[in-house]
Amino acid sequence: MRFGLLPLAMLLLVQFVIACSFVSAVACARGWRAIKYCSGLTHRAASPQKFTHGAKIMTVKIGGKAPEFSLSCDDGSVVQLSSFRGRQVILYFYPKDDTPGCTTQACGFRDNQPQLAAANAVVLGISPDGLASHAKFKLEQKLNFSLLSDPDHAVAELYGVWGEKSMYGKKYMGIVRSHFVIDAAGNIADVQVGVKPEASVELAIASVSG
Repeated sequence: MRFGLLPLAMLLLVQFVIACSFVSAVACARGWRAIKYCSGLTHRAASPQKFTHGAKIMTVKIGGKAPEFSLSCDDGSVVQLSSFRGRQVILYFYPKDDTPGCTTQACGFRDNQPQLAAANAVVLGISPDGLASHAKFKLEQKLNFSLLSDPDHAVAELYGVWGEKSMYGKKYMGIVRSHFVIDAAGNIADVQVGVKPEASVELAIASVSG
């Protein structure tokens, strides 16, 4: 009987070894995928594209060239970023015309125009609003700088400020209030993402005045 049971025992042992090998292989594969995933995140975080919002990764970095663009202005003209070479540029992105926070931010830049002019700086505001909305907002608030329309948020995505937001528990995609200070050579001098309206004005002025 003992000899009759030996082949059965050997068969069970082989099956057990095979099962253990399979479980080990699956665990290793899962662990390798996790390592690859974490490695990818580490690589992205260490790259020059270091600011993230939602699924978008910013393509700008301090010291690097500001991404070039052309957008329609509130007066119907087309504005190119490169046309401001030789001057400092405060490029700010805001969610929507004629809303409380955006009005505070815009009027802050308006009221500090003499200080900005002394620093040879120009302000450009960008939002997804259309030209008619921009023109109305500019007229009502007596703004003394250009508002550019980015209806398909292509430039916002280029600068990495189109991201996931939340209001009353509802998530949606929109502009993350931000500003970029661009020096006279067209390089990024300062970046402020997710900044408050009042702080945006103060920090931008400090940057161009320094």
